[in-house]
Amino acid sequence: MVGRWFVVLILCGLAVSACGEGTPTGRTDASSASATAADPAASSAPAEPADSNDDLASLPACGKVWVAGQTMPGRYLGCVVDGKSVKAQSRLCSFGKRLYTYDDSFWAVPKGRIGQASGALLEDPAYRQVLNSCTG
Repeated sequence: MVGRWFVVLILCGLAVSACGEGTPTGRTDASSASATAADPAASSAPAEPADSNDDLASLPACGKVWVAGQTMPGRYLGCVVDGKSVKAQSRLCSFGKRLYTYDDSFWAVPKGRIGQASGALLEDPAYRQVLNSCTG
C-alpha cells in the first residue's frame, strides 16, 4: 500500500514539474538569452512591414531619414528605398533606448543626432563608442 502511494506521489510531482515554461522551474533558458544579448548581430527590430502600397506610403524615404547630423525621428519602423521597404534594425540599449542602424553606415537613437561611419559601421570609432555605451 505504501509503495503504491509513493509511485502516485512521484507521478504527480513529475506531472507538475512538466507544466513550466521552458524549464522545469518555469524560468526561461538564461543561456540562450545571454547568447542573444552578446551577439552583436542580434536585433530586436519590429517585424518587417509588408510591401503593400499602404505600408510603403506610411514609411518615409530612407534618404530623408538617414542624414548625418540630422535628428532621428522619435518613432521609426523602417523606411523605403527604390520602392522596397527596409525594416528597422535596432538593439535595446542598457540606458533604455533603441540604437538603430541603417545601411552599415548610419546609427542613431530616437530623437538623437544621426551619425555616419567613414567606412564599415563596426570599424568606425565613433559608432563603437556608442555601441559600447549601449551594451555597457
